[in-house]
Amino acid sequence: MEVRKYIVILFLFMSQFSYAADERQKDKSLVDEALKSALADQYISDEEYANLEGKYNGLINKYPNWYAGYDGLTTLSMFKGDCNSAIQRAKNANSKQPNLPSFYALTVCYTKLEQYQYAIEAANSALSLDDSILNNTQFLIFSALSYTEVGKYEVAMNLLGMALKANPEIKSNTQFLSVGKNLATRMQEKSGAQ
Repeated sequence: MEVRKYIVILFLFMSQFSYAADERQKDKSLVDEALKSALADQYISDEEYANLEGKYNGLINKYPNWYAGYDGLTTLSMFKGDCNSAIQRAKNANSKQPNLPSFYALTVCYTKLEQYQYAIEAANSALSLDDSILNNTQFLIFSALSYTEVGKYEVAMNLLGMALKANPEIKSNTQFLSVGKNLATRMQEKSGAQ
């Protein structure tokens, strides 16, 4: 009889946990839909920004130990071009739970701030967490730029090759071409110096 009681309690606990996770995901989905709607025209007004920031802060207040609210704030900061804020928010998200969107944001923002070693560390963390990130061409391009800047040309070349394999149409992307040209120049300089 006692074992049955524990099974029932465990079942009730798991049901509540599942319900809480479903509610949490539902809350996040509602806020994410608002963000997608605002991003559709590639512009977020100050009013929309404040509204979305309030909604993501609401997620943080409701679920303080869950990373998703912080990730939403990270996205908003990146959209506004505030990499310093995005880095802080991504670090907060990762302190709750290491996650791919935060490591992606750290890779991009550290690269933009020319803190290449930190960008590489974030990229490596993203890769160790989930190698599906290798299908994200932006991630690969920013990582390649960081590796180029620290003199790891072979790694950078491999990353650009992966980006091309993931999306062959990227060969006409100006950012891809710029990083490739920078890499080629650096490699030429290195071979000329030897």
